[in-house]
Amino acid sequence: MANTYVKVLKGFNVKTVQNVTAEILNMTYKSLSTVEKHYIVGASFYEDIITAWFNIHLYHAAPLSLSLVLNTLYEEVLHKNKSITFFNYPLPRRTSSQQLKNYGESNDLSRLEYGLKSSIGIATGTYILFYIRERMSKCKHLQIISGVNAFIFWSIAFLCDLITYLITVISLLIVMTTFEGGFETFELGLLILLFVCFCFFVLPLTYLMSYCFKIPSTGCGVMVVFGVCMVFIPTMVYSVLEESDASHSTRIFFEWVFIFTPYYSVVNGITAIITMRNIRKECDMNTKLPREVLCEVVKECCCVNPSECFGLLGVNGAGKTTTFKMMTGDESITFGDAWIHGMSVTTQQKQVQTFIGYCPQFDALLEDLTVKETLLIFALIRGVSFDKCIALVESLAQTFDFFEHINKKIKHLSGGNKRKVSTALAIIGDPPIIFLDEPSAGMDPVTKRFLWNNLIRLRDAGKCIVLTSHSMEECEALCTRIAIMVNGTFQCLGSTQRLKSKFAQGYTLKIKIKKLDDQTLTDNRVSAVKKFVQKHFPGSELKERYQELVTYHLVNPKSLSLSQMFGMIEASRQQLKIQDYSLGQCSLEEVFLKFAKNQREYSS
Repeated sequence: MANTYVKVLKGFNVKTVQNVTAEILNMTYKSLSTVEKHYIVGASFYEDIITAWFNIHLYHAAPLSLSLVLNTLYEEVLHKNKSITFFNYPLPRRTSSQQLKNYGESNDLSRLEYGLKSSIGIATGTYILFYIRERMSKCKHLQIISGVNAFIFWSIAFLCDLITYLITVISLLIVMTTFEGGFETFELGLLILLFVCFCFFVLPLTYLMSYCFKIPSTGCGVMVVFGVCMVFIPTMVYSVLEESDASHSTRIFFEWVFIFTPYYSVVNGITAIITMRNIRKECDMNTKLPREVLCEVVKECCCVNPSECFGLLGVNGAGKTTTFKMMTGDESITFGDAWIHGMSVTTQQKQVQTFIGYCPQFDALLEDLTVKETLLIFALIRGVSFDKCIALVESLAQTFDFFEHINKKIKHLSGGNKRKVSTALAIIGDPPIIFLDEPSAGMDPVTKRFLWNNLIRLRDAGKCIVLTSHSMEECEALCTRIAIMVNGTFQCLGSTQRLKSKFAQGYTLKIKIKKLDDQTLTDNRVSAVKKFVQKHFPGSELKERYQELVTYHLVNPKSLSLSQMFGMIEASRQQLKIQDYSLGQCSLEEVFLKFAKNQREYSS
């Protein structure tokens, strides 16, 4: 099929690679602009899966990539010299007065920015005139002979020049305040600070350069040209490098060279401040309506007892980690309260923290310490006597299966081993309450099972465990009760079986027919299975079909028991050529997905 895709693109420059992802990442690192300009669409083919790639910077790239893939399939399946035509309908043009107004204002700001940059190069060059004239007329020499101290001379000269310079800057800022939308006081303050800092460089440079010229006009002209060149040449060079196919290292090199030039730095500062103003104004236009205040966690209420493992399920942004942060004191509770071991989290936080162990979502480990050093430090902090620390550390390393890595630095551990260490830290000091935020993330299946067994032993020993996880299997194996969170609130609470019985509403039927070489016969058998299910289980819903495997959701038939349904399928097994099948209660994952679809998109 890849050859057909190349054929469809006949006449265009097509590059064939083994791994599209690796190639794009490599090319992006070398030259981002090359990828943005020359790589428009692509496709990857793996067995029966086709992935269409497109350049996100081009509006037409997505439909173009889709059309090429569909035409490839059309050619591959039908072998006809025809194609599917796609039309690109342009987005409507905005001709409103607001757009024209914004366009004019944008031009005004561009001219303002250009004027500010030019004034830096021109105005600072004029200061050299007086000092060349004073030196060549011997007036300065006469002042020195008369007893004027050189330090006082240049200090007063700098002070006077600074005052005139600031008058010029303030005049420019007054002009800037006349623009519609204006500039915030903070932005004007930044500009003043920027110009003052620049003044401490350019005035001493002017004094030094005054000794290089004998004619005031020549010195002034050279300094003006020098200033203008130092303002615009680095900016132009960097802009060209950004737009060209120059390598990433070349652009970084020139950026570091130019950044030590005060002219380039002040120009970049002006650009950044004006950009900040534009973004602020755009945001102000988009936030005329009052903002809706959203709480990540809203009115949770439950109780977790000893010897219980309580699971929190929810998509990213549902509020699970925020709940843990509030319970452990990492974030403050804005409304309500929580009690741990009979003590308030809001008013007795220090006492509460002595009763809890915490494994955060991301490993809070110092990477330059070894595993042994890390465990020793936390054991001593938890109050374990020094003579028992070594034995405790080795016992934890054996229990959580990272003893062979105990002398390695944290930064040399794999992600799974780091999670083991974080989980071990949570139980140091024998805390009665343990919070585990996705403890098995990044672990392989064998290691995960090993961790589960340890957590079950802790639960059975009387510990109160509260965990979050994205693994439904993990929650079913460990949790005695589960709560599903959506938009910061509990949508349901109960044991795994109770949630499935109350919210699953039906059964899951999976049927796999015997595979045949003839695809037509296979499709006929699948059709026969579909008719069988529709006849005997009315109201059933086809959830998925993948080759010879079909998956149905059966609405709980009140007139049929589970044994009767098994009997009906078994009686037709030979006739339908069923290789194997499974019939059971809907999984916890289906219950979770039912609630998760109500999660706000912007919560994450």
